[in-house]
Amino acid sequence: MSQVEYGPLAQYYELINESCVPYDDQAAFVLALAEEFLPSRDRPRVLDVACGPGLLSKRLIRCDLEVVGIDLAEPLLAQVAAKGRGRCACADMRHLPFAGCFDLACCLLHTINCMTRDEDLGLALSAIADALAPGGVAAVDFIAYEPPSEWEAAWRETIRTSKVEIVCEHHQTPDWETSVAVDRHVYTVREPDRTWSVSGEDHLRITNPHEMRQFAERAGLQPVVVCGKYDLNAGLGFDGGVLVASKGTG
Repeated sequence: MSQVEYGPLAQYYELINESCVPYDDQAAFVLALAEEFLPSRDRPRVLDVACGPGLLSKRLIRCDLEVVGIDLAEPLLAQVAAKGRGRCACADMRHLPFAGCFDLACCLLHTINCMTRDEDLGLALSAIADALAPGGVAAVDFIAYEPPSEWEAAWRETIRTSKVEIVCEHHQTPDWETSVAVDRHVYTVREPDRTWSVSGEDHLRITNPHEMRQFAERAGLQPVVVCGKYDLNAGLGFDGGVLVASKGTG
């Protein structure tokens, strides 16, 4: 969903995303990062960048991690507070209000790919680097769509409960010259007393491991590994992977 839909669809965000986003895999991945790269820190401090309503944060808190989430969508942040999913703040990932506070920062669910301009991607990675304490670790996932022939252009999902049916339709169009994909989507909601829909589009950066490493280095991070989603031992999938990078101790 893009920002325009967060208001009307905020009440259904959790229902929609819990059905299609591998939050359990993401949480296990964050825990694996902590065990692999932060073994001496008993209760790592984690920054959940673009946390939404805290669906990943709540899992990390259950694992006894200290979590702070940031997002720009205030209707979703209201759910973090209302449902006790840790601390949160309304902030732009390009200008984070933290300095040296966190042991681990994660920006998952393709959110970094909304930084289609080089300037914005650089600012976001620099802000994440600044938020980390010396020796901290950052993990950001990215979209690659390689090879292009394996890229999936359109899909449809239907989510049903006893009270509502939501049809989610996506159609993505890549521009290989600009390395940007446009994701157009429509959500049709059938409630007992009405049917309504909302539509929007996201512009998503198409990148590759080499480019992500370069941007991380410019931001003051040292790339450690590029792996599949969300497994340190997995290879890249056609849709991309995760860059893991560390902040120096000097």
